Amino acid sequence: MGQMFHLFVEDVGFVIDNDLHESEFLNTKVFDDLKPLVHNGKYRSYRTKIPHQIHGSPFYMRFYFMESKFTSLHLHSAIKFGMSSNIMDVAQLENAKSFNDQWLMNQLGVNQKGVKPWGSVESVMDKKGRSASIIFRFSDGR
Repeated sequence: MGQMFHLFVEDVGFVIDNDLHESEFLNTKVFDDLKPLVHNGKYRSYRTKIPHQIHGSPFYMRFYFMESKFTSLHLHSAIKFGMSSNIMDVAQLENAKSFNDQWLMNQLGVNQKGVKPWGSVESVMDKKGRSASIIFRFSDGR
């Protein structure tokens, strides 16, 4: 078994790891604000409605499962970056991406994109969708 991934969610006292299974995740009832996103056969996803503190920064989270196995986690910063609405302009989007890049470097020593024993991580920006996020993808063979 490879190295484990651990991410501590401070405000709810929950540790997210790459060995998380969907039933265990749902049974914890830690995230009162959890909302189902996609439930399509063996593929399921959930998002938090409110931000949670991870290593001192507020993030909205999206959890993705395939056949009940945890496949990826997306973090979206809850910091507004000068936004007056929910839609970011290009400068705000670049600020969000820069924040994510710095957070990733500080927490994992990764510069925008990296491969770890448990999978991969990258900071991405979607100009069309006007969002910036940190994506953790977990390798199979846990």
